Amino acid sequence: AWHHGEALITTNQWTDGASTPSDEDFGADAYYDIETPKTQESHWNLLAASSGGNRNLHMLSVAYRGQENMTIWAEGRIAGSGRTPRIELEWSELFSHCPTLSLEPCSAELKLCETSVRLPVTAIANDPDGDILTLEWTAQPPVTFEGEGPEVVAIMSAAGDHEVTCTVMDGTHVVTADVLVRILACSELFRRGDCNDDGTVDISHPVAALGYLFLGTEDLGCLDAADADDSGAIDISDAVYSLTFLFLDGRAPEEPFPACGPDPTPDDDLTCESFEGCPKA
Repeated sequence: AWHHGEALITTNQWTDGASTPSDEDFGADAYYDIETPKTQESHWNLLAASSGGNRNLHMLSVAYRGQENMTIWAEGRIAGSGRTPRIELEWSELFSHCPTLSLEPCSAELKLCETSVRLPVTAIANDPDGDILTLEWTAQPPVTFEGEGPEVVAIMSAAGDHEVTCTVMDGTHVVTADVLVRILACSELFRRGDCNDDGTVDISHPVAALGYLFLGTEDLGCLDAADADDSGAIDISDAVYSLTFLFLDGRAPEEPFPACGPDPTPDDDLTCESFEGCPKA
């Protein structure tokens, strides 16, 4: 229902869009004492009649319909061609407040040591106007989400950088927040020289390395372990290195040896996809 208190505001002077008329060129009429409820249309008709028939005023009609619930009508004058089309604007569309949104955590770094990693994420959202909020979760690259609403678990199965995004909507505004997630490949621990992953270093290891190089008979799960001298490549020198260590009191394999450990030279071209004889890092 319309409230009794409504106002009409006019300006008797041209406005060029860059300046406003002075105070004496404004007129305002407020009708608070009349008990009969008015409509916005009756206000508009009253203002049109008060302009002497030629409707040469710029007109603004404001009607209150409740707290923070207002409609604004406006139209202007165009020289020699009548009036501009009437526009109708809702106060909430012009002056409503955006929701606030934050995510916890705001960033994360995880190691992918199994088939996937799980990251709980909580959205803290609030709407100053009390509007009902809708939440939506997305990610790039895509991930699997477990749960819904403000608390979800992002399940990621690939190493690399991920961006988890929460979008909050109140019917008028859209607000987003991101969690930057870096997924690191799990560091595989291994024992250098133990290229067949049997827990020892003996003659079977240079034999396995030679079989890999020349016969294609060995499928090595950890190439780093076969690189006895840590040269960054597997070649016949690794077998010679191991045999010299075993039988001629030569230099021991490079680290990690004899205990399990990570690769101290991770930037070479060799990888270690699996090594069952050592725990995961």
